[in-house]
Amino acid sequence: MKHCMPILVVGSGNAEYIINLDQKWHQDQKYVVKYHELLGGSGVNYTLRLLHAGIPVYPILSVGRDEFGQRIKNEILSCKFALNRSDEALEFINSENFLIRDFKTPRATIVVSERNRTIFSEQIVYSKNYSSHLKKCIAEYKNRFLNRFNTVMIGHILADNPENNNPEEPGDCTRLLIRTFQDDSLIFANFGYGQICLGADFWEKDLQKVSVFQLNLKEMKTFFNQKDVTICLEDMLHWLRKRQITAIITIDRYGAIGTYKDGSDGVILAWPKEISGIVDTTGAGDAFGAGLMSKLYGKPKFTCDDFCDAIEAARIWAAYACTHFGASAFCPDSLTLQKFQKNFSSDPIEILTGREARRMLKVFDKM
Repeated sequence: MKHCMPILVVGSGNAEYIINLDQKWHQDQKYVVKYHELLGGSGVNYTLRLLHAGIPVYPILSVGRDEFGQRIKNEILSCKFALNRSDEALEFINSENFLIRDFKTPRATIVVSERNRTIFSEQIVYSKNYSSHLKKCIAEYKNRFLNRFNTVMIGHILADNPENNNPEEPGDCTRLLIRTFQDDSLIFANFGYGQICLGADFWEKDLQKVSVFQLNLKEMKTFFNQKDVTICLEDMLHWLRKRQITAIITIDRYGAIGTYKDGSDGVILAWPKEISGIVDTTGAGDAFGAGLMSKLYGKPKFTCDDFCDAIEAARIWAAYACTHFGASAFCPDSLTLQKFQKNFSSDPIEILTGREARRMLKVFDKM
């Protein structure tokens, strides 16, 4: 099927070096390890997982015209089935505008030890090329899909980090995306540290224009605790509900909790899938987000039931991701996901209200 509207994905891309330890990691020790050289970054992870599942993607990624940028491009182009559904996306990926001139694709080293991860990311040095590149790509995308409804996924945009040598104002790239597509798009946002560290007050007005906001619990605590005042999970949800922000908070091996718009339906609780043989949780959150959007894709006014159905799919995508090393090295197609889902018994999404909800939130606060 040609001319299928692709999901616009904007996010990071990087080389990932994963060091696998079969024991607990201590400093000042020597280890014999298993070593994996892979590709990752939120934008790459979303793109490859959606493409392998047959969903067309138009990716605007922070990758340079270097060895790793070319590897990422080739990996994306290998997903021929999904890319062939969108002539426009395929044309853009094959164009000279896909890779950024005078930009170095960053690297990250991830130590996996007893299901825990320690991440070392390379310091990024920016020129004005990234901002101008992003603006040019957005304008090109809008021109290709004039007056059509869009689905937009915003991942980690490294240039928004005030700690990087970025010539733009902090948050400007993410704000550009939200404000460009706020009137005619379904917008999903899963911030990285560079956006999270700016805090809830900074992003308040922008998040009210986002359709779904996702962070993990540790990230959400950082997002809200900007003034050395620790607030509880119930207060975080209250802040989101007051602003009618639909959000999902992933809690690693404990599942996820969500809230839909004003929260009048209750607290959405998704217990984790019991997986045997967890290998690596790297990229599970990105897999969750991709799974979520695989169901909400193209639904401008999704309901709470739609949101719960999407969370159910997202649990399967995230669970599968945990059975392989790396964030996007082993992306399943839709048939593989369907077979994988059959390994689990029916475990419906719960919606809790009142005292029961508050009691559960207090348990999560102690994690």
